[in-house]
Amino acid sequence: MPIEEISLKVDEDIAINIQQEIGENLTVKQNTYAFDASLGEYGGYRIYLD
Repeated sequence: MPIEEISLKVDEDIAINIQQEIGENLTVKQNTYAFDASLGEYGGYRIYLD
């Protein structure tokens, strides 16, 4: 499989309740995230939080 075709699909927003740990809650946004070979030693996904 070509690296350009590797992706991570998040079907719906995912709420992360971490108010006590960092002072706010975060949400993983619904999206299809492309694999980025330039991240870290082995590549990865840049996930957007809101």
